[in-house]
Order: sequence, then structure tokens, then C-alpha cells
Amino acid sequence: MYTFVSMKKISISILTVSIFLNACVPQRKLDELQVKYDDCQKNKKNCNDSLLFSTVGLNALTNQNSKLKLAVKKMQDDSLECYTSLERTQKLYKQSEEISQKIINNNRYENEKLSTDLNKKNEDLKAKELELNEKKQN
Repeated sequence: MYTFVSMKKISISILTVSIFLNACVPQRKLDELQVKYDDCQKNKKNCNDSLLFSTVGLNALTNQNSKLKLAVKKMQDDSLECYTSLERTQKLYKQSEEISQKIINNNRYENEKLSTDLNKKNEDLKAKELELNEKKQN
């Protein structure tokens, strides 16, 4: 029985040593993993720096976009105001043109009437002058 127990202990010891040998990571593998880990940490830092830089840029562009949107809104409002003013001015110009044309037409009528009256009075005056000249000669 002594050999059986002893064999059992030896088997357990061999099994335990074998598990520890398989579970241990060789130094070379550990060094490789440490280099990979360091590279990953550098990449992470670079990515975080890049993210921070991009975020700052995005915020600046967002602010600029907001300012440009306000400027466009102001321009649209100004454009609408100018368009409204233009329509009102064109309407007033058309009314003014119509009134001017009526005045011109009325002046032509009045001029013709006055010219006719003047011509008639000139003829009457000439007739009177002739009549007076005839009486004077007689």
C-alpha cells in the first residue's frame, strides 16, 4: 500500500507541475504582449488626441455654421423687405405714370381748347380791326 500511496503522490505532483508549466507564460511571450499593449496605449492616446482635435474643430465649425445661418436669415429678411419695397415703389411708379399721362392728356385738351379760343378771338379781333378801319376810311 505504501507504494500505491507514494505513486499517487508522485502522480499528483507530476500533474501539478505539468499544470504549472503549461499555465506559465514564457518571458518572450510576455515581452511581446507588453510591446503590443504599449502600442495599443499609444494608439489610444493618439486616437484620443485626434478626437479632441476633431471635437474642437467640429465645435468651431458648428459655431461658424450658426453664425452663417443667422446671416442667411438676416439676408432673407432684408431680401423680403427689399422685394416688398420694390413692389410698393413699382406700384407707386405705375400710379404716378398713369396720373402723369392723365395730366398730359388733360393739358393737350386744354391747350387745344385755349388755342381754338385764341384763334377765334384773333379772328374776331381782325374782323373788328377791319370793321374799324372801314369806318375810319368812310
